[in-house]
Amino acid sequence: MPSSDLPDADSAAPELPPEVPAAPPAPEAPRAEMTPAACAERLRELFPALFAGPPKPIKLRIQADIQQRAPGVFTKPALSGFLRRLTGSTSYLIALTRAKQRFDLDGQPAGELSDEHRQAANDELARRQSEGIARRIHQ
Repeated sequence: MPSSDLPDADSAAPELPPEVPAAPPAPEAPRAEMTPAACAERLRELFPALFAGPPKPIKLRIQADIQQRAPGVFTKPALSGFLRRLTGSTSYLIALTRAKQRFDLDGQPAGELSDEHRQAANDELARRQSEGIARRIHQ
């Protein structure tokens, strides 16, 4: 290509077409719902003092604390499902019967465990035990 066909470095740049307004951003794709197991793993990573190791009685209304300290990480249904599974587990109920305190996200005491909650845990454990015995008898 002859050098006369090349644009001069001094020549003005070609005019660009007027800017076309950008399309509005696409709505965010809905987050895939986190399973209770994935939720448990993420909570262990974020708050190991409370969620790593054997279960500890958790502070009442801990869900609001989690959402405040980890905004946008957990959906309400995912967190509710995890907490329902945790607080209904036999190991958690046993922890309730033995503890005097509830614990916050940092593993620090966050209020006394009421006698009413301790008794409810004992009652549920007794019910599960009698159900298990009845099931074994009828097998």
